Amino acid sequence: MKRYKVFRLVTDDKIHDFSGFAFDCNVKGKGRRPSTASVTIYNIRQNFVEALLNAKGKHFGEIIVNNTLLFRGRISEGNAEKGKVSVELGAFRESRKTELSYTWLQNTPIQRAVEQVCADIGESCFVNIPGNLQHALSVQGKADNVLTRLLGASWSFGKNGLQVGEKPTAFVFSAATGLVGLPVLTKKGCEIGTLLVPGIEYGSIVNVSSQIVSGNFVVTEYEHTISANNVQWRTTMTCRAM
Repeated sequence: MKRYKVFRLVTDDKIHDFSGFAFDCNVKGKGRRPSTASVTIYNIRQNFVEALLNAKGKHFGEIIVNNTLLFRGRISEGNAEKGKVSVELGAFRESRKTELSYTWLQNTPIQRAVEQVCADIGESCFVNIPGNLQHALSVQGKADNVLTRLLGASWSFGKNGLQVGEKPTAFVFSAATGLVGLPVLTKKGCEIGTLLVPGIEYGSIVNVSSQIVSGNFVVTEYEHTISANNVQWRTTMTCRAM
């Protein structure tokens, strides 16, 4: 399949398409922090340079690869040099607070389990009681991450207790399905390199088969790299065993 990539500048009233220019891009994500991207465009016309530099803090950039939106974020920095322009993009910040409404009895195993997870990692968990047996739980920050990782799926509370959504489909990597080189074991976990997979993000499930490690892992850090010469299109990720 032919590979192609597009960088676009999205303003209030116009979309500037930079698909005719060679560019490098790098997208990074770590945990639930907002991901970032850097883009360097080569041999760019002066009117496009001015459009990019004037977009700082006001407009958005989009990186599209093979009809898949790899990244969309607000332009935070811009720098022009002879023959090229570089911009930094920051993704939208997402709320780190998950609000759940449900009905339960006090001192149930589910309540105690959630509160224990929150206590163990030092995150807040509180229960409001607006009415008889009606409880509202707020799970914040790392506690939400831990519960999601433990369950391996989306979750919520309902009147029948803990509701677990369908587990996400794992990305499968082996020497025959995109694995590049061998995984490397580090203090952070398992570092894996693959051909570019735009869908990889924090929390993605990957199934790896190699001489070093095999099994299911959860992505905690990732980086997508695309080069102007179309040679190095890679995804690297740091994962923890499930």
